[in-house]
Amino acid sequence: MTEEVKLTTKNLTLEERKEIREHLIEQDKRAAFMRHLYHSYGRNNPEHEMHGFYTGLWQEFKEEAAIIVREQFFERLEAVRLYEENKVKEQEANVYTSPLPESDSNDGESGE
Repeated sequence: MTEEVKLTTKNLTLEERKEIREHLIEQDKRAAFMRHLYHSYGRNNPEHEMHGFYTGLWQEFKEEAAIIVREQFFERLEAVRLYEENKVKEQEANVYTSPLPESDSNDGESGE
């Protein structure tokens, strides 16, 4: 069988080989991530009700990830609000301490 595979890939263009390689790398990444989820959700534990099964892992991960991403969204909104609030306070505090802006009308002689 190995020779058959070599014979079939031998006739492929470099672009086709590159696409196959990228596809295989993507599949390896998916498998590695699913193994990670399997262990993260405790399915490697013989006492887990879904021990030995990968069924539903991706859905469970998506639901958990969605909750996390939603919370991060609101945390970012709050961070922006606090940042803008702080900028306004800084500007208000600097009204009396910052130098006056230079004006074009004072370019000439003041007559003093």
